[in-house]
Amino acid sequence: MDYRQKTNRGEYIPAFFEMYLRIDGDIDLNKLSERDFSLFFHEYIHFLQDITTTYGLTTCYVYGEYIQSVVNDIYEKGQQVFEVPYIYKDNKDNIRLNEQVQNLTLGDWDSNIESLEDIKISFDECGLEFGEEQNLPQITTICLQANEDDYISFGASAIKESIAYIMERYCCVEYEKSYDFPYSSAEKVTSAIYPDFGRNVLNVLALADCSLMFSNPGFVFVKMLYQFKEKKYNPIKPQDIYSQLNKAKVNNGISVFCFFENMANEIRKKLKSYFMVPEHPELHKAYHEWVDLVIDTALRMRKETPSYLLDIIADSPVSSSKLFSEIVNTLGTPMMKNKQKDYFTIKPEGKVGWSVEIMKSVHQMYKILHDGNFQCSLYPWCLRSFNIHPEENLNPTPDKCLKTPWARASEKDLCPLGLLWKNWKLVSYCPTRVE
Repeated sequence: MDYRQKTNRGEYIPAFFEMYLRIDGDIDLNKLSERDFSLFFHEYIHFLQDITTTYGLTTCYVYGEYIQSVVNDIYEKGQQVFEVPYIYKDNKDNIRLNEQVQNLTLGDWDSNIESLEDIKISFDECGLEFGEEQNLPQITTICLQANEDDYISFGASAIKESIAYIMERYCCVEYEKSYDFPYSSAEKVTSAIYPDFGRNVLNVLALADCSLMFSNPGFVFVKMLYQFKEKKYNPIKPQDIYSQLNKAKVNNGISVFCFFENMANEIRKKLKSYFMVPEHPELHKAYHEWVDLVIDTALRMRKETPSYLLDIIADSPVSSSKLFSEIVNTLGTPMMKNKQKDYFTIKPEGKVGWSVEIMKSVHQMYKILHDGNFQCSLYPWCLRSFNIHPEENLNPTPDKCLKTPWARASEKDLCPLGLLWKNWKLVSYCPTRVE
């Protein structure tokens, strides 16, 4: 299951709260150039999409369900050596169905098309291999035909990139111009369906943001555009579009905001379960407090100010925005990696101890189990940490860290990955890769 949000100079890993920034040297927000700050801002919008939208939270849930299911399956089978990639042949715990729905609703994410012209839009009904048993035999996706012979699946990924690019253009003094797909795809689709509505780009932003509050954003975005056109609805101000969320229902009549809150609290439990030491709660205290902070802040932002993205635009430029600074100070940042593969984080104001760093280890666990990738991406970080603090005895080595990183779980001084492998009671288990 692919999941990356990529830009020309950056990349964000949904569900694991990581961003890669093609920036030289230290990532200090107070010292970044305007161009580099725009890159950080673009990727930070993806982080906010992870936690303040139903689709983002659902993505976190899908990955969490896979990890939890596989670890439990390893326990159940009791085989000391297990094969990876760990892919079910059946739909145990709904893992295969979840992944298929996620892939279809995500749409194309790794295509780059310089220009989208002469767009034709069609609805495709895609059958789901394991959907019948869950009363979900198929799902509707949006296909774009552009430039005569380019065919693209327009889904959540394109919508998220469209939002981030609009935010970048409106909020940043300097930014890097990007291809129409995916970065301007929501605007192009709007122009093809309802040009009058799209003349105010912030209408597109608001509708795109609202569509991420549903499980199939591409379909919702296009369907709402057609409905708006039929009703000749063109809001006086973009903020009015968010009122549509108050009327909308999902999953057997549950309100959008109620479902969002339920999902947020499920993710709260899921994230906390990644690192929990019941016999020594002081070890996970800082991490659990960080999880609560992130989820509580996300709930407050979306419920109290659903159009908060428009508020950020109103307080631009973002490099000197008081509102955006408050958001970063409150939430902190994801893990940030620069060109040199050094990692940086900004902690939430007043917080210390491990927080988002745990998610980096969880991501590595996922890559071992799902992808059969044994090269621990934490190695450069641990090596740098060891050089600064040799007394911690991490002593990362290529033989272990890049070939058998789980072996670190048996050592006295635990690295971040070894800590999780041991905490998840996997010390006696060893993966072997099959092609």
